[in-house]
Amino acid sequence: MKKVVLLFSLVFCLLSVDACNTVKPTASDSLVASSLKRLSTASPADFPAVYGELSRIADMYPNDWLPLYYQTFLSIQGSLFTHNENSKMLEPCLQQIEKMQQLKGADLSEVYALKAYYYYVLIALNAKKNGPTYYSQVFGLCEKALKINPKNPRAMAISFVFKKQMGAFLKAQPEGDDTKKMQAISALFDQEKKDNILPHWGKEILSYISRK
Repeated sequence: MKKVVLLFSLVFCLLSVDACNTVKPTASDSLVASSLKRLSTASPADFPAVYGELSRIADMYPNDWLPLYYQTFLSIQGSLFTHNENSKMLEPCLQQIEKMQQLKGADLSEVYALKAYYYYVLIALNAKKNGPTYYSQVFGLCEKALKINPKNPRAMAISFVFKKQMGAFLKAQPEGDDTKKMQAISALFDQEKKDNILPHWGKEILSYISRK
């Protein structure tokens, strides 16, 4: 499987947010929104400072899932950007995700999708080593995410793209019109509100297929 390269800036230019528009506001929302707005214009050199901000917010509000969610997401994305499977940023990710799974009020569909993305990135960074070990985790977690929210576009995109990339290994047969599937997933991303701090990243994953 080819290594997936997602542009760091492309992901974070999507994070233009307003804490006031969160469905169920929490005390940490305005602080998370401020950090995410910084990322919308950040360079890779700014990553440690913003990561540190989110880490402190997560420590201040241990019962809120979004600070921990974005802290974990930044760790995963930063490791992918630097192509470093041994990055120290990845070390706490699984523990952070498992903590989120226990938090009251966490959107478990989004948490499971993030966990699938974690394993997806591990495979992208070292397919030969990690592919046989973790490929079933990616599919299984996407299925769990979609059982909770059948229209979660992140879970759909990860599952779709990963299945295409792993096609030869899995000896999978083509399933219908890929263009129509991509358009359907893309439409779900387009329908998401982009002015709140709930997750709405992921559409850029689809661009990998179009660049193949």
